[in-house]
Amino acid sequence: MKNGDIDTAIGMYPKNIFLTYGINDIEAYQNSDTFIKLYGEVVDKIQSKLPNTNVYICSILPVTSSAISKQPKFNNISSWNQDIKNLCNKKGVTYIDANSVLANGGYEPDGIHFGVKGIKKWLDLFIQSANL
Repeated sequence: MKNGDIDTAIGMYPKNIFLTYGINDIEAYQNSDTFIKLYGEVVDKIQSKLPNTNVYICSILPVTSSAISKQPKFNNISSWNQDIKNLCNKKGVTYIDANSVLANGGYEPDGIHFGVKGIKKWLDLFIQSANL
């Protein structure tokens, strides 16, 4: 949003827009309150400029228990995802629960990022969720 990415996306007049923020924001914010407020502002901007665009918001991607033990801040992902889900319900946009994407592995050694197979599963989830 700071770099004008949302404005660029709006200028493309997409039929569907997928938003996936969060994992890095857990580091930037002490709690989800400010994050959710800003996320809501992004959704409001998109909906006001693109009233016929379908908005999809992906949950924050899960990390492994090993990653959580090294970085306890990731222990809050599920509560942040509940806040994101509540935001989606409030704004009338589609929530995509990505927890199943990496349920069977596919992580890089850091337990946070995932490899090509994980990315493909994630993309397939978006395609299915939007019925594309």
